[in-house]
Amino acid sequence: MMATMITMSHDYDAPARELWRIATDWNCLRRAVGKMVIFGPLPDEPMHKGQVIRTTVSLFGVLPAFAYTLKIREFDATAMHLETSESGGGIDRWEHTIDVESRDHGSRLSDKLVISAGWMTPATALWARIMLSCRHRPRRAMLSESQEASKPADGPFIACLTDKS
Repeated sequence: MMATMITMSHDYDAPARELWRIATDWNCLRRAVGKMVIFGPLPDEPMHKGQVIRTTVSLFGVLPAFAYTLKIREFDATAMHLETSESGGGIDRWEHTIDVESRDHGSRLSDKLVISAGWMTPATALWARIMLSCRHRPRRAMLSESQEASKPADGPFIACLTDKS
């Protein structure tokens, strides 16, 4: 089965830098996927190029957890560009690119996924499209919280540390 490519973009009424911070924060990732994807241990340190994470993933926390590897291939905070290479649980190839850009009235997050999962590629691609779409609402909520919070410009991002699910 050939690989499938998915592209998707979402617009936000928030500065691009704030959206980038949310899109690349491990705690925010957990919150954005909610109960659809339950991750095992994720790093305490920020994302960075060359990082390799070996964890587990369970869909809905109901299906048995499987080993999952996530490699940060590119991480450019200035250009707001992230590339990962992921695999596990029957997924041979999950290459995810995230780009954040400023827009006239806020910002845009663009996802590009290349997925290969053998005979399960069509179902995995459908799942990926649903999951990426479902991240939009929690990200909007986190952006709203971060805009309401009064924090130092370089301070910790507290909104993701409070689980609202």
